[in-house]
Amino acid sequence: MSTSQPTINVTDYADDYSISCAFRGIPEPKVSWYFDGKLITSSSHYTVNNTATQNGVFHNIHSELKFEGMPCPGI
Repeated sequence: MSTSQPTINVTDYADDYSISCAFRGIPEPKVSWYFDGKLITSSSHYTVNNTATQNGVFHNIHSELKFEGMPCPGI
């Protein structure tokens, strides 16, 4: 399995931002996001989007966690 470094995308006002990363492996990688040991699921403030494609035998996953209407910590 291979991974990429996460990227953080922030709007001008830092109220909406996202973290994304990519994975490739056999079998298809399963991606979950956690905060303080708790699973993050889509809600009014969070959107979790996992997109799967296949390239030959490898399964490619692009995962994005979007924070909407929340200030980005540390920015």
